[in-house]
Amino acid sequence: PRVLVDVSQIDMSISILGHHISAPILIAPTSLHKLAHPEGEIATAKAAAASKTIMVLSTSSTSSLEEVASSCDAVRFFQLYVLKNRDVSAWLVKRAEISGYKALVVTVDRPRL
Repeated sequence: PRVLVDVSQIDMSISILGHHISAPILIAPTSLHKLAHPEGEIATAKAAAASKTIMVLSTSSTSSLEEVASSCDAVRFFQLYVLKNRDVSAWLVKRAEISGYKALVVTVDRPRL
């Protein structure tokens, strides 16, 4: 351990897929944000932008991909549940791409929906 080290000027910033963020903390994909705040995931995206971090938008969000994308300049990734109907999955990925999401986070630990 290092003791008596000056920690008044710590830089925890990192780069993830070429995007510089303030600390190694991302906002995980969770759903139903409108139960907690009237703006739902839009408020979360604004908080991510203010905190200089990345928001991962859930497939099950209460705000659309497009609404979140147009709300602020936060770096956004999109989390995808692979659906039985692959056309719907492809449609979601295309919408994310068009809306400027920078990465796709695929959830693989649950059965196809």
